[in-house]
Amino acid sequence: MDSHSQTTYLSSQSGDCSMTHSWLFRTGLYRLMSRVLILSVSIQISLSALGYAQSSSIAIVDDRSVHVPYEYEVEDGDTLWLISQEFFNDPWLWPNLWALNPHITNPHWIYPGDIIRLKWTERAAAESQGEDFELEPVAYSTDLQKVARLVVNRGMILDHAKDAIGSVVASPEAKSNLSTGDRIYLEFKNPSEVSLGQKVSIYRPQETVLHPESKENIGVKVIYIGSAEVVERGDDEQMIKAVITHSEIEMERGDLIFAASEQLLEVNPTKNLVDLQGMIVDSIADISEFGQHHMVFINVGSEEGVQVGNRLAVARRGDGLIKLNSKRDAQMPLEPVGELMVIATQAHTASALITRSTLELRRGDQVLMLRNY
Repeated sequence: MDSHSQTTYLSSQSGDCSMTHSWLFRTGLYRLMSRVLILSVSIQISLSALGYAQSSSIAIVDDRSVHVPYEYEVEDGDTLWLISQEFFNDPWLWPNLWALNPHITNPHWIYPGDIIRLKWTERAAAESQGEDFELEPVAYSTDLQKVARLVVNRGMILDHAKDAIGSVVASPEAKSNLSTGDRIYLEFKNPSEVSLGQKVSIYRPQETVLHPESKENIGVKVIYIGSAEVVERGDDEQMIKAVITHSEIEMERGDLIFAASEQLLEVNPTKNLVDLQGMIVDSIADISEFGQHHMVFINVGSEEGVQVGNRLAVARRGDGLIKLNSKRDAQMPLEPVGELMVIATQAHTASALITRSTLELRRGDQVLMLRNY
């Protein structure tokens, strides 16, 4: 065989190999996603047998159209658990109800007379603009594929903490922990661009996030602390005075400033545009295992084709009880253990909500995105 023929032959073989790998990858993904879907359908059938069907992100209702009011006034003896049971037939949905009401700082303490929002509708947008809105009951859909989830985005992974636009440097308050209503002094990188009345979001840097296997530096995790509004500013040489308008936890000097962003998000499922593999690299909470409704971070982002609303399968290899060596684990097939929905993206990372889990998820679990799912 001459050199030209050899080159042609090798090129052909390489192309066949590439096509084979692509086919195997997509076939494996389809098989895995099919198992996730079968699991989902099985769960739905089991619920239906008990008289329930999956509905919106904060409701599981029976087959009849159930009309839920926009809000509810807390009565003596109420808990989020009991309210979830009364309106959605499932007390375990209380974390979703809590997420829908960010003014509740402690879910175990609600009081008679408190107003609890039961759903997110156009009324919220109208009220935020000071407009009147006629309250009309709205029936929840029972179509799983059209469910929008109302979630709270509490953090992100940044390439560098220096991505912040400034920091909290001081306060006239004689205390170390600052909260809503306290005055703070801010230092901006570009003070000339700051205007009176400007709102900012405040985050606190946490530990550096490392890849669970390679230990490569992925970025810095930051968590949402609260928000503030600029109330006074002098020339560009002076610090800018602001007032804390909302605090999730106590603020401290040294917390970072970012452009104002909305933490309460309504996320609609979005069709995946690419095939992609990634990994869970961290979670918003400092815990080793996490389940449904927890927020986690994955090591693929917008630059890799991830979009808000994408859904990814979570899979794991290995024995469920005994820790084996990595070589033995690699010989085992991937088993589906959950599903995520992306709620926010950065360049090479994304924040995601665990929407389903059959086992506790961990750092290092693989995530698989299938095109057109």
